[in-house]
Amino acid sequence: MADRARLTLLVPNQAMPVGSMSSARAVVLALGSALRGPIGLQGTSGDKARRHDFAYPNSYAATAPAGTPDTDPAWAIARITVAADGSTVVANATGAWTERASIDYT
Repeated sequence: MADRARLTLLVPNQAMPVGSMSSARAVVLALGSALRGPIGLQGTSGDKARRHDFAYPNSYAATAPAGTPDTDPAWAIARITVAADGSTVVANATGAWTERASIDYT
């Protein structure tokens, strides 16, 4: 795995269903390269800038036109919240990537 990265997410004190797994204390993602995040490229791809962040229990994914600063409120951000029972809630917002944890989602 010379050009691959591995990311392990540790979930403290609770089970977290993921994909076809019934529950897991650690989720291991084998990524195609060091630049790949769990849901796609980080940085710029073509005419889109992309970002991803995981801050338990939320996963954030965003796109904006290439060259958009992270502080610019032009990011289309999706927040996926994973509950302890494995259910998910998807909410969307437009705002600054740097403010993703505090902006209002619908």
